[in-house]
Amino acid sequence: MEQVDAHTSGSRHTASGEQIITYQRWRESASDELAHYVYVLTCADSSLYTGYTRDVLRRVAAHNAGKGARYTRSHRPVSLLIAWTFQTRSEALRAEYAVKHLSRTQKLHLIAETAPAD
Repeated sequence: MEQVDAHTSGSRHTASGEQIITYQRWRESASDELAHYVYVLTCADSSLYTGYTRDVLRRVAAHNAGKGARYTRSHRPVSLLIAWTFQTRSEALRAEYAVKHLSRTQKLHLIAETAPAD
């Protein structure tokens, strides 16, 4: 079972060897060029799409231009629900895999847990 921690980013392992993936909410900043992101989009039909990128805004624009994933081409327009920051590609891809295997309800719960309070 994975633990969600909205304050840090990366992954680590428990004493029993289980991987713990932690999530940090994406914020646009100057240091973003070195980061890796996992993002969740909401599509025109209210479905959710999860992906990995190095540039969140460029990727969302690509999805909306029909140059993104095959799935989003037929479910446009899309909008960004959330993006999490990771220090390495490996951490981000592990998180993407984990999020893609969650149910819609679990994804929405994860988003609610990691979204900053306004």
